[in-house]
Amino acid sequence: MYVILEEVNDYDQYGAYFVALYTTRPSSEQLEQIFKNANLVEHLLKTGGGRIENEDTWYYLIEIEEGRQLDHNNLSSYIVTKNESIAKV
Repeated sequence: MYVILEEVNDYDQYGAYFVALYTTRPSSEQLEQIFKNANLVEHLLKTGGGRIENEDTWYYLIEIEEGRQLDHNNLSSYIVTKNESIAKV
């Protein structure tokens, strides 16, 4: 399963928020229905997300196995890149 998470860098460091869930890797067309920014969609699909510059809100595309608990303190172990399924830390 593929999950889009949003993080907000604020004084209280809220952590990751759920945005969307896909059973298969989402296409650019699917992501463009949520994000109207083509550069952000390309960033998610090529790199798995994260900060682009110094923005206060950023997104991750992660892959997680069904039934697996998400470790919010280690999101980088789930990030999906263009050339691999689940990035390993």
